[in-house]
Amino acid sequence: MKLFTTYLLIWLGMIPLAVFNGIIREKIIGRFSGELKSHQLSTILLIIIFAVYTLALGYFAPVLSLLPAVSIGLMWAVLTITFEFLFGHFVAKIPFSKLLNDYNLFKGRIWILIPIWLFILPIILYYFYR
Repeated sequence: MKLFTTYLLIWLGMIPLAVFNGIIREKIIGRFSGELKSHQLSTILLIIIFAVYTLALGYFAPVLSLLPAVSIGLMWAVLTITFEFLFGHFVAKIPFSKLLNDYNLFKGRIWILIPIWLFILPIILYYFYR
């Protein structure tokens, strides 16, 4: 249980990183590219940020077997999607249709890579630090 608490805290630390990434998208990337391109670049940047952050902290709390790694990844993906839709809709007042649009690969929206990456990342940690 301690491992899951640790990785829940690690996930909570991702929230300010994602907010920081959004600020970078709005203040820097968005100035030099259109909305779709800045969405794509921001998504890729966030994947890199999460990788560095998780690999750094994962050293201090290694995942010692595959099943907990998969469970942590599932927890992170579900928490991320839940947070995005609840916070996005009820706090930021973004319509569900706009939130869902970020998952539409056919329109070039690649946000779906974030929960997929967060599912895979603890598994990568397991293999990286074992």
